[in-house]
Amino acid sequence: MGLFGKKKSEPELPVAGISGDGTYGVEVVGESHYRDALVTLIQRAPAEERHAGEVRTSALLVKDPGNTFDPNAIAVFIDGQQVGHIGRMDTGDIHDVIAAAAEQGYTDHGVVCQALIGWDANNPKPLIGVRLDLAWERT
Repeated sequence: MGLFGKKKSEPELPVAGISGDGTYGVEVVGESHYRDALVTLIQRAPAEERHAGEVRTSALLVKDPGNTFDPNAIAVFIDGQQVGHIGRMDTGDIHDVIAAAAEQGYTDHGVVCQALIGWDANNPKPLIGVRLDLAWERT
């Protein structure tokens, strides 16, 4: 089986990318539940990024209909590891973007955007946060 339960012989549709505005204004929620994955991602980053306390990367935003708390949830993955979810206020916008991408021939499962993993580099056990570069910002 391939990604999303498809047979490996079936061609995968390309994943659409979302261009942001460079502000990384959308916060991912629930990162504390994925701390081990985030620490692993940080450890794999180049040393100069780790010392700066932030790693710029890309994230895959995927529908998570099996989520027991919210059937409209959108999970956030970086390098194949889940790092959190999109906040409820933004899930509708992401579903709209995924639907629009599917109409253009992309997969209807998710989209890719730029992400920023950040932490206090001077703290031996810091909180780790993830922010996404999307074209909207919630306050």
